[in-house]
Amino acid sequence: MVRPGPLSRPSKRNRAGVDEPDLTSCHSPSPSTQVKDERSPSPTQKRLVTSGTKRFTPIPNDCLPSCTDYKQNRSKWVERCVKELEALNLVPERKLFRDDGLVIDWRSHVPVRSDTLKPDPQDLAAIIMLTHRSNAQWHQSATTSTQECPTVSPPSSGDTPNPESPSKKILPAPPRPSSRRRNNPSQLIPVDAPPSGPGSSSPCPTKPRLSRELERESHSPSRDRVSSASDRVPLLPDISSQHSQTGLPSRPASRACEQSIAPDPPSAAEEEMSEMTLDYLRRYVQTYESDRASLASAYASNASFAYRVHHIVQNISERSSSVWAASPNCFSSGSKRTRLDIATTLLTPPSLHVNAQSSSVAQMEYDMFYLGAKLGMFLVCRVVDSTKTVVHNFILQRKEADVEDAVIEGVWPLMATAHQILVFQT
Repeated sequence: MVRPGPLSRPSKRNRAGVDEPDLTSCHSPSPSTQVKDERSPSPTQKRLVTSGTKRFTPIPNDCLPSCTDYKQNRSKWVERCVKELEALNLVPERKLFRDDGLVIDWRSHVPVRSDTLKPDPQDLAAIIMLTHRSNAQWHQSATTSTQECPTVSPPSSGDTPNPESPSKKILPAPPRPSSRRRNNPSQLIPVDAPPSGPGSSSPCPTKPRLSRELERESHSPSRDRVSSASDRVPLLPDISSQHSQTGLPSRPASRACEQSIAPDPPSAAEEEMSEMTLDYLRRYVQTYESDRASLASAYASNASFAYRVHHIVQNISERSSSVWAASPNCFSSGSKRTRLDIATTLLTPPSLHVNAQSSSVAQMEYDMFYLGAKLGMFLVCRVVDSTKTVVHNFILQRKEADVEDAVIEGVWPLMATAHQILVFQT
């Protein structure tokens, strides 16, 4: 009897070790495989906003809870942050303390940049030109709506009246900013009344006519139109000793008669400010032509200054009416905010107030308007030369209006808080 041998057990399949990697399921990318390259998110675009949130970080050490007086220190820190926003003309609304800093919600009355929280730097020259253009449109519509003024003509031998000469078509001029100063005869520079002739008798007042005529010529750089000497300031010698008698040119009968409104009598403060303004203007022009570096004392510590040159091109249309247009090629110094920057910029322009033909200081037309004790005096003056027209726009304030400037020696009694020089080059 054959004894059966031992049964062979089936061989166990070797299980893969836990630590052994599965090479079949993990494939390394081949060098030819392309991986998608994601672009990084673009930075936030700078845009104009009227509200937002400002975060102040890091938190000062004395404002941490580890400090004993951290609550009082936090209140002081919040006040400093609020003043920083108010200095940018922003209105703080809500304040929130977080672990990473202080967050303040703010709003603004004008659109500001989201990164700098400041409005766009606007070109003062462009703003003034747009204002003059809108005022000129209103001025033209108001002139056409006025009634004709009856003019008494001298007796003539013929029955037919003299034919009127056709008037030139002129662009509307920007109105001069000081209606009070223009309608009220200056008490600082007395000018005798022009003699009346037989051909100049008219029931219309002559002062508003003179004002409107000067307004019409103030926008054009040409010198072919007549200007009265009552608004010109001869700067050398002393203007207080200059008296002139200039006969007014006769006005065509077709021009509209304007009604003048009696202005309020100027106050003592306004008269004193007017005298100081004329002294400032005379001194500024003389110092500009002799020692410009010392003009830093003529500006306030926070003054704003701009200088711009426009090249004027004359275009003649089919109807032979001359049109003055500004060339796109212009120079601008930008806005300057410190005395040093202003004095440095003033060294760049050429001589602006000397007549090229006579080599003497030219006469200057001026106009001023008192804005009150808080703002000061608004002064506009103009020098017309054969090749250029220079316009100054000043905002003048007393030295005592600023606490810091009041104690500085050498600062002028009147300071320019804002000044713009416009040069129209022909």
